Amino acid sequence: MKKDMLWIALAALFIPILGRALWFYPGVPARPEIATPDYAALTIPQSPLGTPDASEKVTAKPGIVVLDYYHVNQFQPSEIDALTEAVAKRGGRVELSNNDTALEMRLKYASAYVIISPSSPFSAEEIRVLQAFITRGGRLAIFTDATRGVLYYDYFSGATINYPDANIVNPLLAPYGININNDYLYDLSENEGNFRNVFFNDFGKDEMTFGLKQVAFYGTHSVAADSGVLLLEGAKSTRSSLNDAHNPAEGGAALSENGNVLAFGDFTFITPPL
Repeated sequence: MKKDMLWIALAALFIPILGRALWFYPGVPARPEIATPDYAALTIPQSPLGTPDASEKVTAKPGIVVLDYYHVNQFQPSEIDALTEAVAKRGGRVELSNNDTALEMRLKYASAYVIISPSSPFSAEEIRVLQAFITRGGRLAIFTDATRGVLYYDYFSGATINYPDANIVNPLLAPYGININNDYLYDLSENEGNFRNVFFNDFGKDEMTFGLKQVAFYGTHSVAADSGVLLLEGAKSTRSSLNDAHNPAEGGAALSENGNVLAFGDFTFITPPL
């Protein structure tokens, strides 16, 4: 009798569980195979190259390019890898100059001197040495940038003073009829999604601009040339932040009349894309 009661109790316990299992879980589910993309066959569309192909043939012109790194220049050497590689591809070499006493010695064997966004003034002696270098055929290239000015804080007055790189380089450019303004160019009609991304479609006649169709500068001072060639001419819709007006005599870059001094209002175009 006790054994029968035990079986009845076990049946009363497990039969409902079994019945519920059969009702709610009618069997082992068949998991369908999920189709996944063929990742190995995927191709990512590439935008057309705006820079020369690596296989482009260039003319080798050996020489030394001295790069100013003494005047608290607002760039890192890694930012100009494209420039140093282009010089090396043409048989040249880039040297950093971080000592003003060695400048005159370096310029005795250099072909060109490059200054990028300085924030410390050039001494009268340095200006004299550079002018003598240009007189004997040396080339000077200056790159400024409207986004890399230095801000100084006056603890006595509490004022914040902006000291742009244009103020540093203008004493070097003045003898050659070039001036870089303490402003930035903008265009509300045609830009790359931001009014300060300025397009240049009109070019002064020179070997450097031959074949160019369009150039974009992401943050540029305006450059004026009393003599020489205005290389990058802004459209009528391009305006200066100084007066919100268009000046046809100002653009993004200029070349001196003797062809030995080059000035740009932008630096980002020679840096690697982000």
